[in-house]
Amino acid sequence: MKFFSGTIQILSLSIGMLVSCTFGSIGDTNKENLIILQNLIYFNRETRSPLNSQFQFFGDEIDNLPERFSLRSNNRTFQIEVLGDSFVTWEFGSFRINPPSSPFSNREMVAKTHTPFTVPLDLPITDPYARSYSFLAQGTESLRKTAVATTMTGFTHVSTQTRTNFEAPLGNVSLITVSWEELVFRFSSIGSSTKDVRLILRPGTQVIRPKCRIEASLSKTVPIVIAFQYGNLFRDRTDSGSANAILTSIDSLANNDIVISSVSQTELYEAIRKNLVQEDLSFFLPRCIPGAVL
Repeated sequence: MKFFSGTIQILSLSIGMLVSCTFGSIGDTNKENLIILQNLIYFNRETRSPLNSQFQFFGDEIDNLPERFSLRSNNRTFQIEVLGDSFVTWEFGSFRINPPSSPFSNREMVAKTHTPFTVPLDLPITDPYARSYSFLAQGTESLRKTAVATTMTGFTHVSTQTRTNFEAPLGNVSLITVSWEELVFRFSSIGSSTKDVRLILRPGTQVIRPKCRIEASLSKTVPIVIAFQYGNLFRDRTDSGSANAILTSIDSLANNDIVISSVSQTELYEAIRKNLVQEDLSFFLPRCIPGAVL
């Protein structure tokens, strides 16, 4: 790692020397400089960085345990416990990378990508910046988690499907995509009575657009944290001026065993689904503050 980092610094200094110095009257200096710059651009594009990440689960912002937490709904407090047969089957989780803003970036590439956070759509499929880089392996894991670490977001658990990708090019993360084949969330909700609720969500994909600069570099050691805060699935929401108090509505149902799916309790299902796909609510980047560099 130190070798590549030092090499890049030396190459950067070489560019500065090429700009500020002349080589006399021998040869075509501009042509020589162009060849050297093209070689440096190629070196930068072919260098790979380890893209370390952590996909974390937690219930609410002041967790005691990820599987037990409290939520407010319509000014009432509900105790939530995630039950053992809750699970998710991941299809994939991936990063897209944009070229870095550096002396190695050519004008054509900058024009195509526009900003560090937009995705280049018009690149050939063989280009390293046209590909996706996996961080979440396909597989099934439980949603009932035991806390293994304390972070700025509370007690948390890291997904067993998280992987480090060693093939990412140097640059900036432009977006993060998480896709699931099946998500079954079974929990007890204690309000005026105890409800046993099974939530069955259709297959789906969530795109997370960073609000800060997340670098993919040889020197990066802090992992990229992607969070799934499943407590936010049940937050009260307002749509078109109409309030929807999800847990209060569940508590008012006559039955104590409830199934919420695309064909059962469909109004509740739609409200929860909107919380699932709302940007920066259920899926988000905890450390990503606008203007920060990760």
